[in-house]
Amino acid sequence: MRTYANISSRCRGVACLVAVVLSAMPVIADAGEAPRLETLEATRQRPLFSISRRPPAPETTPRTVEAPPQPPDLVLNAVVVGSDLQVAWLKRGKEAKPIAVTMGSDIDGWAVTAISPRQVVLDNNIQSIKLEFPKRTNATAARQTGR
Repeated sequence: MRTYANISSRCRGVACLVAVVLSAMPVIADAGEAPRLETLEATRQRPLFSISRRPPAPETTPRTVEAPPQPPDLVLNAVVVGSDLQVAWLKRGKEAKPIAVTMGSDIDGWAVTAISPRQVVLDNNIQSIKLEFPKRTNATAARQTGR
């Protein structure tokens, strides 16, 4: 005779069996479209499980080289060099008033690193420039001497 407990026990057993069978079945999911063969060129050239496989060469991006800053538009106007004093006067472009500079002075990001009787050296940690007195031509020399 089948009793309620007996039927209930069998139903639970069948339910467990169905659950085990369903959990063992593979889950099928929609993977979408397969990639086009043209996009797998790198995979064909460098197979995944090949002993000779190496990482791809790093991409080289062209580096832009910045041009060095333009030297300031300065002209050496006068220099005074003594035992304890070194001063130079520089004219900026067409400005009428000269600028007095000493060792270590800063002009537009350029530091005065040397002052000698005929030149001034400016440095901006990238390049150095020498400001010298303009070369005298024969006509200039004749005018200054009165000949």
